[in-house]
Amino acid sequence: MTTLRNLGHHRFRTSGRPLRATAVAAVVALALAACGTGGADEPGESSSAGADASLRIVMANPPKEGTLDTCNGDNNQLLQENITEPLVRVNGETGELEPLLAEEWTEESPTRWVFTLREGVTFHDGQPFDAEAAAWWLNRVLDPAADCYVLDSVLTSDISSVSAVDEKTLAIELGSPDPILPRRLAFTPIGAPTDDPLVEVTDPVGTGPYQFVSFTPDQSFSMERYADYWGEAPDVGEVEYIFRSESAVRAAMASTGEVDLATSITAQDADAPNAQTYTVSETLYARLDSEVPPFDDARVRKAVNLAIDRQTFVDNVFGGKGEPASEIFLPNVVGYDPDVTWEYDPEEAKRLIAEAQADGVDVSREIEVIGRTGLRNSNGSETMDTLAAMLGAVGLKARTVVMEFEQYRERFEAPQDPAALPTMIVNVHGNSLGDAHLSLDGKLGCNAPQSPACDETFQQMLDDAGAASGDEREGLLQDAARYAHDEMTFLVPVAYTTDTLITANECVQYTPNPATLQKLVVAEIKLQC
Repeated sequence: MTTLRNLGHHRFRTSGRPLRATAVAAVVALALAACGTGGADEPGESSSAGADASLRIVMANPPKEGTLDTCNGDNNQLLQENITEPLVRVNGETGELEPLLAEEWTEESPTRWVFTLREGVTFHDGQPFDAEAAAWWLNRVLDPAADCYVLDSVLTSDISSVSAVDEKTLAIELGSPDPILPRRLAFTPIGAPTDDPLVEVTDPVGTGPYQFVSFTPDQSFSMERYADYWGEAPDVGEVEYIFRSESAVRAAMASTGEVDLATSITAQDADAPNAQTYTVSETLYARLDSEVPPFDDARVRKAVNLAIDRQTFVDNVFGGKGEPASEIFLPNVVGYDPDVTWEYDPEEAKRLIAEAQADGVDVSREIEVIGRTGLRNSNGSETMDTLAAMLGAVGLKARTVVMEFEQYRERFEAPQDPAALPTMIVNVHGNSLGDAHLSLDGKLGCNAPQSPACDETFQQMLDDAGAASGDEREGLLQDAARYAHDEMTFLVPVAYTTDTLITANECVQYTPNPATLQKLVVAEIKLQC
């Protein structure tokens, strides 16, 4: 049983306020109710401690100012399966598909899927969730004018129509087969219909266990339990997120009990008390400006990959927590090919650079290694500094450029300018889908907003793989990955990453899983005091 002293030290909160030392009777009542001899909670009821308990979580990146729309993928960790829910979900532990807003789904033909929706579900504003509402939202996502991140990154299939057959039956017609469509829809959370589908949502309304309360740009975000949630009520009643970009600051907030959970903790703080380091489905990589000299020359792009000492990077920047990467998705993803590798070979990198220079390629241009503060398991500019130094070691000129989150995102999505300095933009890519088509098409496909170029041969390979299933699909995806590695070389995979979460409140029970970094499902947090 947790002591009263520890409860006070960790500032466990009820009704959004820290417990006061003078409120002894209230603390005793809470402790007895939560840790007594009573039986397990009934479905739909929360634990005694959770009835009014609130949680404070510190995270690195705030939502984009002016929008809390699920069309913006940067909001996923806050919103997905907290405020908004998809039709189906991917279990973070097993990777298996599970029912959520849809109870079952059927592939009636290679180009027609039918979903049977759950009954008794309402949006937080009182609107009923039915097939009409689901079709409205999915059609919004599929409209390019709505600028939803999942279009041409997750939902890459040729969807020709989404319609309601009846109140609880949703039909999706495809122009071409997509055997993994339900898995794609697990990354497409559904919000409530609005007056104008092209206006970004600033007060998200979903069907999840929590409803939106408030948002202060760059500072905080809060939500509270939705009383009419269709499923089991979560333990935690209220949640406040605080945003701090520096890992050291987040770790310090955990150590002083200012927060209950601290996320995205870097290597030097990963051994803090109650820290849990776990593998995530995410790869640190860089994208090269393929249209900007000298990166418009394939030999120079290959030289950059050969110049990166990935194991040394993992050891020095990630504190040994992680693995060198040769592809932008992990070995457990369908389509991974163990023969597609990048070995550290600085001498061959120097030879390729010299050969390109002899043919008139200007390899003297300064390269901007662009990233943002605290990018995945590093402090400050450490990731970019290390990569820039490795380029310098093979004779290329490189300097670090650190941008704030919004500026960085704009630069990442901006068109290439051949007259500008060549850039190596460092980013992270997650693939919880478990299928390489998401990564290859989303980062290199002709219609992908982040793709540096369009290779028609590669796109045809992706299209062929996307229509296949089973072993054939895996083989075709491996072929596409090998082509991207050998012939395109636009990306520089660096490392498969881990993440660390600190649980600062001993009453909070939570075990992170590979999906935690992309969606921290608060309903999975249990209160044991």
